[in-house]
Amino acid sequence: MKKHLSPRGFTLIELLLVLGLLAGLLLISSSGYRQLRQRADLQVAGSSLLAAARQARAHAMASGDSVGLEALDARAWQQGWLLFRDLDGNGRFDSGSDTLLQLQPPLPAGLQLQAPGDANGNANTLAAGYLLFNPRGFPRTRSGSLANGQLELRHGSQLQRLIFDQTGRMRLCEAVNPGCT
Repeated sequence: MKKHLSPRGFTLIELLLVLGLLAGLLLISSSGYRQLRQRADLQVAGSSLLAAARQARAHAMASGDSVGLEALDARAWQQGWLLFRDLDGNGRFDSGSDTLLQLQPPLPAGLQLQAPGDANGNANTLAAGYLLFNPRGFPRTRSGSLANGQLELRHGSQLQRLIFDQTGRMRLCEAVNPGCT
């Protein structure tokens, strides 16, 4: 009797088909992963900036001194910022006279923090690269007048806004939300 042996293994066409399907799945999942990563980076950056601003306000009210946040690279918040006690009262960090409370390192590459295009006037101190709170917890400009404003946080197609008003109330919201103005 003759045994009939069936061939074992895969043909080249079958192997190429499976590899093509795997490459397609990898391409689809990498796009989704990139968006997920951008969203996570954006949320971490927004939360860090909001937490630092709230800490500045709380520290100003507790210490009785002006306390501020200042972008490390004039208006380029993505380069990081510092939280400081403004002991000399000029609204700027001076290493000789002010107390550094926190230093935020640069944010992940591709993340942008900037004032929205429709933000104008001196009251939006975030556009000028700082946020300063007086001892009563109200945001002020360096000249002492009331301040309020917005900062947009962008990463790819993701967008959030940090908003603060003249009472010191701050919030972070998704820009797609109609109440986010």
